[in-house]
Amino acid sequence: MKPCLSISKYRYRICLALFILGKVLAFYFVYEGVLHTLCSSHTPTKVNSAIKQEFEETISERTQTVLLLSEGTSDVDIVAEIFNQKNEVSYFYEPLYPLSDLRCNLHESLSLKILRNISKCQFTALAEAYDTAFKLTQKSDKSSRCLDFGVCFAESRNSKFYSRDAGICELGQNGEQICRKPFDLNFLSKHCSQSFLRVIKITNLCNMQWVGQLLNTSYVKTKVIHLLQDPRVTVHHRMGHGKTNLKVFRQVAGQVCKQLDTNVQYANDALSNNHWLQGRYLRVKMEEFHLDPVGMTQQIYDFIEINMNPQIQRWLFNNIPTATSDKGPTSETLHLKNNDWMPAWKEKFSGKKLFQVETICKDAVHRLGYKMFAKNLL
Repeated sequence: MKPCLSISKYRYRICLALFILGKVLAFYFVYEGVLHTLCSSHTPTKVNSAIKQEFEETISERTQTVLLLSEGTSDVDIVAEIFNQKNEVSYFYEPLYPLSDLRCNLHESLSLKILRNISKCQFTALAEAYDTAFKLTQKSDKSSRCLDFGVCFAESRNSKFYSRDAGICELGQNGEQICRKPFDLNFLSKHCSQSFLRVIKITNLCNMQWVGQLLNTSYVKTKVIHLLQDPRVTVHHRMGHGKTNLKVFRQVAGQVCKQLDTNVQYANDALSNNHWLQGRYLRVKMEEFHLDPVGMTQQIYDFIEINMNPQIQRWLFNNIPTATSDKGPTSETLHLKNNDWMPAWKEKFSGKKLFQVETICKDAVHRLGYKMFAKNLL
């Protein structure tokens, strides 16, 4: 394109300079209108929509947001720490906590609003959303303090960036974060938008279809990491270590396994039909992560296009027991028996409860490729 030929030497230099500047800062300057006004009698044109689209595609080429989804998985915070350990990663811990109740399907619109605002680093609108959320569910905000700070669990050890990178909290003597309210949410929005990566961790995702809506309506490049484990471990983890009657046990198992099976089946269908999850979804089994934390972390980093560094490797070796270490994997997942790694949950269930949980969770167990143990169901 040579818009400034056939005009005076002085005006030609001005036109050329503006033309080059317009190429460099195409999104910010409506350079075609400027050039036409200076170099011809034509009126300025509208913003070049093709240039704007090209710019938005360029800034979205790398992964900007990661949804770290957990189906009530124990030890999930260990995986979250591989993000939390990295500088310039804004890690948001359980932002849907106020809406995580048995009626979560009724809160789809509000849940998506919160996730969209965080993925775009727009925090000033969260205070109103959280106020509405707590009024709907009547949950206590004592531990999460979403209303105090405008973000949930700001003082949690899981959100180190508030003190390490953003400088809006301080570290206490025991490593805890001490935050003072109110947060400057405009500053937090700016810091978030400048961070290398945003990670949003959600436990007990109500409906995988929400993720599809979020990904399809956002210009921010988002990827999904789905953390899973044997659903029988999840049931055991949800029940705790106290005694429960069989009726309550069946209710919890039914809720856990139905939600898990529905979400996994939806993801499988989306992947097989070349749908929105293609290239944007990674499934990680916690059992596999504990057996090879370094290898699985490398797979996760490759998926979201970030580099493994020696600091993360040292942290993994020092903090996550593996099958080759003296401690072995955590007791919730695997233990060594007869020179073989077996699921630790199996010894936690009586014969009757084992039969009940495998009867109820049979579809989810098979869909994820785990082994059945109850003799009558083999």
